[in-house]
Amino acid sequence: MTFINPLGLLLGLLAIPVLLLHILKPRREEIEVSSTYLWRDHAAPVSSAAPWQKLKPSVLLLLQLLAVALLALAVARPAWVAPVPLADHTVFMLDTSGSMAAADGTDDILPDNLDATRLAQAKRIAEDLRAELPENGLASIIVAGPRPRVLLTASPDAVEFAESLDRVPNPGGEADFGSAFTLAESLETPGT
Repeated sequence: MTFINPLGLLLGLLAIPVLLLHILKPRREEIEVSSTYLWRDHAAPVSSAAPWQKLKPSVLLLLQLLAVALLALAVARPAWVAPVPLADHTVFMLDTSGSMAAADGTDDILPDNLDATRLAQAKRIAEDLRAELPENGLASIIVAGPRPRVLLTASPDAVEFAESLDRVPNPGGEADFGSAFTLAESLETPGT
């Protein structure tokens, strides 16, 4: 298991104010008296005898700490990462928006080429994933650019796949992912 936003766990620090509120909560001993008539002339604001009280576990405290823990976990977004086999027909969608022309400088995919663009990295990942297709698996390629289009449709040929990746246009503009996903749905092959 991993966390998508591990900094969200810092919200767990909200448990400190919750604990402080329970420690600093004034607790006065209740005493029954017959009448307050004689003490009316001496009425004065009463202050807490000791601001720091011993922390006593209570259902309210436990519920508040549980709420803080659940909030921190929700913001951290836990995720379970598991390997998943590729489908018999896999559609590869390559983003060709302007941001894909950037070179990050930290390339785990192509360590010998630190100037590789994000698009070059995506192409390499697509090639690696294509090798994991099941036997007789089909691959399609969609370019998600300003005007999405299909470069390859349901091909079992790895060479044709590599040639299609070479035809991916240079990055530029914004990607229209809505249309690209509609194209991907239209490539569905029944039974695969």
